[in-house]
Amino acid sequence: MNAIFSELTTEENLQLVDAIPLITLLVGTADGTLDTYETEWAERVVKFRSFSNNEDLHEYYTKVGDNFDERLNHFIRDMPDEAAARKSYLSDYLAQMNPLIAKLNGHDAYRIYHDFLSFAKHVAKASGGILYMANVSPGEKKVIELDMIDPVENWPGI
Repeated sequence: MNAIFSELTTEENLQLVDAIPLITLLVGTADGTLDTYETEWAERVVKFRSFSNNEDLHEYYTKVGDNFDERLNHFIRDMPDEAAARKSYLSDYLAQMNPLIAKLNGHDAYRIYHDFLSFAKHVAKASGGILYMANVSPGEKKVIELDMIDPVENWPGI
């Protein structure tokens, strides 16, 4: 993958790619059900970020987009139906990003962490409100800060 992730093994890079479908599911199911607006919007954001986001992350989002539906469906099949168990399952997976992010240099860790937060907010705003945009449910508000992922402090120069 991209040079910014060169500190990670191939397996760790693949784990990091799974963060985006996991965030989609965590936020998308926070209000009880995952709807197609959320998954379709998440996929659009992934495609958009593969060419029009932070240039350092283009290759990352290209990799995410290569198997987004497959990984999303994999986690949908495996996650529990009950809301609390599902949230715990997804949160546990996302917590596994902490040691991976910690291996990155500070600049790259900052970028990926804040990209995850931004992505979570995009998914949350995909459903509800006028024209299904810009309304975040109470359940989504509880998860979009991705509390299971350790915050990365501000990095100078960004």
